[in-house]
Amino acid sequence: MNLILDNSIIVKWYLQFRKEEHLDIALKLKHLYDTGQINLHSPAILNYEIGNVFSTAVRLKKLDVNVAKESLSLFNDYGIIFYDLKEIYLDILNISIKYNLSFYDASYVTLSQFLKYDFITADKKLFNNTKNKITSVKYILDFKLE
Repeated sequence: MNLILDNSIIVKWYLQFRKEEHLDIALKLKHLYDTGQINLHSPAILNYEIGNVFSTAVRLKKLDVNVAKESLSLFNDYGIIFYDLKEIYLDILNISIKYNLSFYDASYVTLSQFLKYDFITADKKLFNNTKNKITSVKYILDFKLE
């Protein structure tokens, strides 16, 4: 099975704060990936989004810099298939405008349509803006783990 996950899920794998919402499901998705049951795909922007989360967490003193460095190294070695989306930039822009999404969020949605893979997110606003309109976008609670 091929899936697209955004940073709202993947960051939970590394920043497992006590009150992290839907951590259990995010970790089940990680387990499915770790055991070869799913393949992960993403726009290349995910690298920068994850790095930004770690950087911000360190600056806000929510994460030790050494833990951030180790987590970023683990993420970089993870083997997610990344895509440069230049050939679908105009489609991303259209999706962004039509569904009131950031260009970043629209890149995940557009990639899911381009590849015909489900896109799982824990970002409620992103999901609500596309709910019942783009069937490839799934909210983390609605995704059925097999």
